[in-house]
Amino acid sequence: MTTRVKWGLVAGLVVGVLAGVLAYMSIMSILDVIVEQTYQEMVQGGIPPAEARQAAELTRQIVPFTVFAGVVVIHVIIYLIVGLVMAAVWERLRLPWYAKGALFGVVLAILFSLLSPPPPPDVPTPSAVFGYASVALDFAGPILLAWLLNRAASRA
Repeated sequence: MTTRVKWGLVAGLVVGVLAGVLAYMSIMSILDVIVEQTYQEMVQGGIPPAEARQAAELTRQIVPFTVFAGVVVIHVIIYLIVGLVMAAVWERLRLPWYAKGALFGVVLAILFSLLSPPPPPDVPTPSAVFGYASVALDFAGPILLAWLLNRAASRA
């Protein structure tokens, strides 16, 4: 395994975990709203309020683990792929390292914005701060990857 690939994987893992934790925090910021909405929908569906409250509280216990596992794994996979792609095309792109990182950051931010459908109107959404932070990380993550790949290439 080449040094570039190793550093691409390491940086992809680190940035993927950071992006996953940020996504987790955004979902956890609206957990109370999700639990209350779950309760309301169950009561409207004919479930007695006591049973609906118990089931909604069970949701509060289950959501953190499942969300954490899901979003961290997804983001790590995405950034590992980005790291591998960057390592593979590193020498072919005749740009300075920061331009390579910025290029990948812009592509990643555009892909995420195109692949993320807007939420339905009745679904709670996290604060916009989390969205801005996510876009910033999607842009800054590949720049960090590029910096590490540049350092690895200069050592080789």
